[in-house]
Amino acid sequence: MSYCKSICPIGVLTRAFSKVGFTWLGSYKSACNECKTFDCATACSYNLKPFTFDKKNSMEDCTLCMDCSSACEAISFKVKKPSMSLFGKFKYLKSEVWIILLITAAISVTMGFHHALGRSAIVEEFIWVRTARYFEQFINFGSLDTVGLFAFIYAILTTLLLSMGGMFLASKIMKLQYKEVFYTLGFAFAPLFIIGGLSHLWEFFFYSTASNITNAFIQGFYLPFDYIKPLATRQDTWVYIFEIFTYLAAIWAFVIIIVRMKLLKSTPLRKIIAFPMASALIVFYLGFNFYKIHIFKVYGMQERGHNHSAMVKKG
Repeated sequence: MSYCKSICPIGVLTRAFSKVGFTWLGSYKSACNECKTFDCATACSYNLKPFTFDKKNSMEDCTLCMDCSSACEAISFKVKKPSMSLFGKFKYLKSEVWIILLITAAISVTMGFHHALGRSAIVEEFIWVRTARYFEQFINFGSLDTVGLFAFIYAILTTLLLSMGGMFLASKIMKLQYKEVFYTLGFAFAPLFIIGGLSHLWEFFFYSTASNITNAFIQGFYLPFDYIKPLATRQDTWVYIFEIFTYLAAIWAFVIIIVRMKLLKSTPLRKIIAFPMASALIVFYLGFNFYKIHIFKVYGMQERGHNHSAMVKKG
């Protein structure tokens, strides 16, 4: 289990999701106090102890397989406030924060750089595209999406610079150890990809996913139906309603970082001054969304079938 808990990105990501999610697996104390057999722990395939989850304020590596609940009636499954466990202390792995940052960079920031701004009429002006075009003169990348590669690289650099740099400045302001501040507040970035990622998920569902899945069933099972077209196109403005997840993600991240700041021993004034620094990545995430809106409003979308440098300004 050491590899799954500490190295495997999926295993570490599971721990992060359990802290931000709204479901909780606990136990009834009255029954646990009299327990002598520990059937829930015996039934757990991951060698966890469900009767300790409430006390630890952590579900550890629980995958909600529910084997423990089948073995013991004292196990409780309930809906809780999202991110409730982040409102208190818990034992964490440092790798959890790093995975949160890397996934945020890979999903939320890279998708914004490459897929969102990649549809704008000035796509060739962005630094990741310029860098890709420069290296394409000397290196044959084959079928590799060069722009996507450099968008990812710039997303990683931006995410690490803002998060680590912001936390460093915050630690200096609050006169605390950098590691303490970074690993205490770093969990606040999780909503940026867990909630914020829903924006892209729903957009692509209407753009292509729904039609692709339906048509695959029609083709695979020889169903007597015509293929369906995508439920929406890039020109359908109603799809932008899903941008609300971007704002919800930022708001929830701010809430978590405010609550977790209470766990740090510093003066209220120092915490207030340090807050913008510690929230630098969240501020960037929110500001970048406004920037995308500005770009499309001023320059418009790229015309299909035209060169990337074509400018199409909306009236």
